[in-house]
Amino acid sequence: MAQADEVLEVMKELVGKEEHVVTCQVDKGMMIKLPWAVDDPNPLWRDEKYARQTRWGGLIASPYFAEFLRFRGISNYDKVFTSFGRPLPGSPANVVGGEEVEYFRPIRPGDVITCSRRTTEVKKRRSKSLSKEVVIQTYEQTFTNQFGELVITHKSTNVKT
Repeated sequence: MAQADEVLEVMKELVGKEEHVVTCQVDKGMMIKLPWAVDDPNPLWRDEKYARQTRWGGLIASPYFAEFLRFRGISNYDKVFTSFGRPLPGSPANVVGGEEVEYFRPIRPGDVITCSRRTTEVKKRRSKSLSKEVVIQTYEQTFTNQFGELVITHKSTNVKT
């Protein structure tokens, strides 16, 4: 399919380039509200008094907070489907094909977290279930704190149909 070839050519320009760089200061109030919003009862990220008694010595962000930061970095979905100001040909749909998240350090109130994304690979494949060619994008997001320490990596495979 010609459209898959066109999408592949545009997506190849992204490989190895840093994009969607977002820096934000972690707000304690938001850290505490997020677990309440998703009904996560773990007091480690909701109860400051309890958290002080743990090995962490204070509040740490829940895994949901990392997702909040991740989506904050790509919340403008026009950018997700745009490469250097050009829309992807045919405005293809995006299907998440798999994700892997690794946590290295806790996120604490007041931390300054920088998130960036880098496409590591794009390739074209024929989808048996869709009976057409699709473009598969693999990317990695990294989260570092104000000390330059790696906090989280998020790897994702997306299928552009």
